[in-house]
Amino acid sequence: MSSKTALKESPVSLNGGSSSDTRRQQAQLLAALRSLRDGDFSVRLPSDWTGDPGKIADAFNDIANTS
Repeated sequence: MSSKTALKESPVSLNGGSSSDTRRQQAQLLAALRSLRDGDFSVRLPSDWTGDPGKIADAFNDIANTS
């Protein structure tokens, strides 16, 4: 098993998703940003998000990988 911390929420897509899906992704992003801010560089966002959320998750994960 990887030593990388994965967020517990299941990934969802904003493409055609409900507003609750959007809120869930935003909550995951905020939690991941706070973890990174607090020094937890093992946190990652889901790699299977699509569209703009996927681009944000990829960029976040790239930043976390370089820390």
